[in-house]
Amino acid sequence: MKRVGIITLFNNTFNHGALLQTYALQKTVEKLGFECEVIRFDYKTKQAELTNKSYSNAEQMQAFSETIPHSSKIYNSATIYECNELYDIFICGSDQIWSDKVGMSSCALPHMALSFANEDKLKIGYAVSMGGAYTTDNIKNVLKEPAQKLDYILAREKSAVPFISELSGKSVESVLDPTLLLLKKDWATLKIETNDAPYIFCYMLDLPSNLKKCINELSQKTNYEIKYLSDYSDPIEFITLIANAEYVVTNSFHGTIFSIIYNKQFISFYIDNIQSDYSKNVRIKDLLKMFDICDRYIDIDTPIENCLSIIDNKINYSKVNAILELEREKSLAFLEKSLNAEKDYKFDIVPRSECYNCSTCKVVCPLSCIEIVKDDLGFGFPKINHDVCNKCMLCKKVCPAINSKSKNQEPSFVYITTHIDKNERLKSASGGTFFAIAQYIISNGGIVFGAIYDKDFKVKHIGVNNLAGLELLRSSKYVQSDIENTYKETKQYLDNNKIVLYSGTPCQIAGLKNYLQKDYDNLYTVDLICYGEASPNLFAKYIDFYTQKYGKIININMRNKELGYTSAYKLTFENNRSVLLYGKDDFFSKLWYSFCKNRCYSCGFKSDNSFADITLGDLWGARNYSDIIEDGRGINLVIDRTSKGSMLLENAQIDLKSAENYDTDKYNYTLNTSISHSKVDAYLRSIFKDSSIDKLFYELQMLVSKMNSETQYETAMMLGKLANEYEALMNSKKNKI
Repeated sequence: MKRVGIITLFNNTFNHGALLQTYALQKTVEKLGFECEVIRFDYKTKQAELTNKSYSNAEQMQAFSETIPHSSKIYNSATIYECNELYDIFICGSDQIWSDKVGMSSCALPHMALSFANEDKLKIGYAVSMGGAYTTDNIKNVLKEPAQKLDYILAREKSAVPFISELSGKSVESVLDPTLLLLKKDWATLKIETNDAPYIFCYMLDLPSNLKKCINELSQKTNYEIKYLSDYSDPIEFITLIANAEYVVTNSFHGTIFSIIYNKQFISFYIDNIQSDYSKNVRIKDLLKMFDICDRYIDIDTPIENCLSIIDNKINYSKVNAILELEREKSLAFLEKSLNAEKDYKFDIVPRSECYNCSTCKVVCPLSCIEIVKDDLGFGFPKINHDVCNKCMLCKKVCPAINSKSKNQEPSFVYITTHIDKNERLKSASGGTFFAIAQYIISNGGIVFGAIYDKDFKVKHIGVNNLAGLELLRSSKYVQSDIENTYKETKQYLDNNKIVLYSGTPCQIAGLKNYLQKDYDNLYTVDLICYGEASPNLFAKYIDFYTQKYGKIININMRNKELGYTSAYKLTFENNRSVLLYGKDDFFSKLWYSFCKNRCYSCGFKSDNSFADITLGDLWGARNYSDIIEDGRGINLVIDRTSKGSMLLENAQIDLKSAENYDTDKYNYTLNTSISHSKVDAYLRSIFKDSSIDKLFYELQMLVSKMNSETQYETAMMLGKLANEYEALMNSKKNKI
């Protein structure tokens, strides 16, 4: 049985309608034959969450939400990606999940359009709502990219269908709110029978003084008591009060819906004063229009004295119920069809979420029928021409995502190393160890492969056989490198008995070893303590920004040491101008963790699972060790994984000492652990395509500022609560005295 995860306004949501639509959608999907639960997603800003928890009925609302099947874990914008391991199908909806008027945090909004879901998952938007027929440009920009990747979109408001169709580029249908998918008898399990005298139920989210007059006149005319929700109400009380009322007066969307379900005589007031399609009034107007009872709506310009005559005009529920039955049947058919659809997604080799973007499959294909297609971030994914493919399966045989287990069984040793020449260290990214090893290979007639910038500052691999060429490989490039034909070239050199040193990321070394399909005594490999490979297109935006600002760039050094052994970037321009940027102030440095390739967040080449002979990284935290001298020129941390690696370290011109007491987990955590998503990733990715790098940086700063403000707000609230408790305690002690 397929598992369905629903993401909606649920976690810490103490609104009767929101919880009831959640209850209804989960029950409906379950009835359609699926295992279904609601994903507890922390979507609210901290202020909204704390405000909700302060409600007098928070405990009662939380108790009701616990009765709805839900995930055991609460996810946030950084951890929601884990849900891909738990569910086959995702539904976003219903209610105002695409609105910023429900306490929605900016970081959470893209996930309300399932931006976290992998491409091989079936993604459905059911009865999605913005509250009105349109939304703001900012929300539109955030939702556009994830909405276009939904497989089916069903909108709640018919007025919003044209806008959502344009936004997503898809055919969009309007459907019923989930609460209307259940029959009246389905709600009977929640309703409590009472023997109360006839009453008018008033459920207004805001009650202007002029509307109070109308309600009081109705009470006087009918001699019926006016009832309101109690301070400790829950959805059961909400349903019960509507079900047993004679009249309902409301400005609530779900108050109106349950009045219709229970065939009540009601009137629905406007909820806000905005007379446009951005208004929340649209959702009630659309609902009433569907049932041909638009006369029940009281607009801002409707004379209050007309209210009594409107409610006296009895609703023809035979007609309304017939429409409801027809619309329910149509909505259920749309939902069932969506849930049972076969995902129109045929991945080539592995799903995109698992691909290392290494291009090994393209290199090995004997028929050249694999094309590398770039996504919006510039990462390449294989696309097979199935008309040419003979299904030899070599692509799967060499894929690091499929064949990811290293065969290396030798013990590893950890060292601290530096090049013996201090000037070489100063020119290198860290301690100059790679350069020393490469010097040894070249001095013995070998070839060294590594990453360079081309004339357009795209990063690619090349092979060099002299010291002048080796200079091109110097310094770090924090961008996905294109291996081009270097795997094939490596094999040709090896078969001709040339010594080869190949350097790259752990997944690139795994790809090379899988491609070669045999061990070569004359092959030496070096990988890196990898922090993830950043988007080539993000780097292109970086280049564009500084080119427009200062002119043509002629050199980039991402590990400049003019300020010491730090993360400083230096850009040099053809007019002899240069810019030195410290990491925390640099656009690319601050943004690149949010734009790494997807597999970097779940890398399979961590800890001892390396295909390389040597792993190189920076030795951070040196100043915390009295036996390590930090002179500002850089130090390497080296993991010697094989006897080949030991030979290289013995012959390279380096100073070497044991690092068995060095805390790698503390100072080089990515040696053993993948990088993690942050809460801002989905938001920034959703606006990436149409944003410059300075715009992305500005948005990041705003998001961080909001999160800091939320933390300060939470701290202030907590301190205020403690102060009140302390004051109450002191007062009680005084009273006792």
